[in-house]
Amino acid sequence: MIDSILPRNAAGKRQRRAGPATAHESATVNTHSGRVRRHDRGRHPRRRVGLRIAVATVALATLVSLSALASSGKRAERVAVVMDRSVATDTARRAAAADWLQAHGAANVTPRITNGPTQQLAVTSALAVRGYDVIVAVGLDKPVAIDPVARHYRDLRVVSR
Repeated sequence: MIDSILPRNAAGKRQRRAGPATAHESATVNTHSGRVRRHDRGRHPRRRVGLRIAVATVALATLVSLSALASSGKRAERVAVVMDRSVATDTARRAAAADWLQAHGAANVTPRITNGPTQQLAVTSALAVRGYDVIVAVGLDKPVAIDPVARHYRDLRVVSR
């Protein structure tokens, strides 16, 4: 009852005097509420930082290992078909190319049609950069559009007709 009559500062001083702080603890009074807070200096802030670093390291190692497991699975082979405009416009050559693509398992791939040797090189190199595993070249100029790309990207398989 006396605590409720006394002003807040006096109540805080009274609580501070009530019990001495131990050797490893210090007490402070929150002047707003008049409560005594005791600080535990036994735990060093460096230990907390070290704990946070350890937890972050374990989490990062877990993420790296999970991503390695996810990428180790066998992925489907990416196949692209590049066709010259002269083959695409001639119905007999287009039918022969479609039969050939059917025989090689690339019948369901939509061909990319090119207009000339410069565009052939641009399309084949762009497909190689995008990570295609196989490029099926139908009617392309071999020294201009296929050889430079095959030389630069050793893992790329180029099948030409």
